[in-house]
Amino acid sequence: MRIDSTKTGKIFENEQIKVIFSNTLSNDLLNALEKPTLFTKQVHGIDILEVNKLFANNSVSILEEYDGMLCKNRYHALGIQTADCVPCFLFSKNKLFSLHLGWRSLNDGLLVKALEHVSKDENSLLFIGPHIRLESFEVGPEVVEHFNKNHKDSSSWWQQENGKYHISLSKIIRHECSMHNITIYEDTTDTFTSSSHFSYRRAFKAKKTEKRRNISLAYIK
Repeated sequence: MRIDSTKTGKIFENEQIKVIFSNTLSNDLLNALEKPTLFTKQVHGIDILEVNKLFANNSVSILEEYDGMLCKNRYHALGIQTADCVPCFLFSKNKLFSLHLGWRSLNDGLLVKALEHVSKDENSLLFIGPHIRLESFEVGPEVVEHFNKNHKDSSSWWQQENGKYHISLSKIIRHECSMHNITIYEDTTDTFTSSSHFSYRRAFKAKKTEKRRNISLAYIK
């Protein structure tokens, strides 16, 4: 796997797939793709849309309310918009999933739903993009209760200090993938502390509105 750092993010690439984690969606980036790029209206759910060549041919199209897409062709690029949640791509045997993973969709099973399409014996790849990291992601006890209710071994995903809880979305993702033959690549950037990335929580704490989004793209070569 070739990994390159750019002014706007990181690129992961081999002979089968290309993944781009960027802090902006520029015309230069879209032109470099030379493929129609599909985004969805993300709603923190667990629905996955399968796309095919009949989908829009525009340079950029925004589809219905889904937090995951499945692509089995080389015609489209899949896009994810984030401002603290995890942009994640799963690739296995010419199947490419784009997954917008926040704590709700992880707890409700979006990643597990995608993994149901992947044989445990397949050599698969998972790409984890920039997101809010453990040290920055403070949550309330109700979030802890949600995970403890659905997962018996969730204690390693948390840190508690002075009555406050912090959660690692990356650890949850790695746990969900642990029963599969998956090689994981990760951009460890913390969107909350990175001045070059957009963060909903950082803006909220500063009493500002953040409408901009970090952009993640991937396609089968």
